[in-house]
Amino acid sequence: WTVNGHFVNDVISNQTCTNRYNVTRTYRATDDGGNSATCEQTITVFDNTVPFIQCPGNLTVQCSSLVPQPNTGLVIASDNCNGLSTVTFVNDVISNQTCTNRYNVTRTYRATDECGNSATCEQTITVFDTTVPFIQCPGNLTVQCSSLVPQPNKGLVIASDNCNGLSTVT
Repeated sequence: WTVNGHFVNDVISNQTCTNRYNVTRTYRATDDGGNSATCEQTITVFDNTVPFIQCPGNLTVQCSSLVPQPNTGLVIASDNCNGLSTVTFVNDVISNQTCTNRYNVTRTYRATDECGNSATCEQTITVFDTTVPFIQCPGNLTVQCSSLVPQPNKGLVIASDNCNGLSTVT
């Protein structure tokens, strides 16, 4: 007797996303006498691997106005099943703030694949103003008598700052 085997069909069930479902695969064997038997193989597809994600490199800027806006286009992400994942900006958390232009921003991004597996990454942006303000005093002055020495006048001092243009003159 000769037995011929062949594939019958695949039935997909319990599909919750593109890469989570069961396949019931049926095979049939038939002998020369017309007798046949079938068997089933269950294949479980279950993607539970988080995507790969890489944030932009850490960054240091002088002024808070130079902190860039979040940009998901700078994030590198891929998935094990089809290479695709969705990148979203999660939040910015400010810490270690000692003044308007000295603090850290921890920026978080998330990559999520088609089945909801997700991973996050963080970028640290350091705002650290180290530039001294510009100051220009009034011009030198010569007077004949001590009674002619003018009172201090902050209004004659020219001052500015690299970050917001403002500085306090004392």
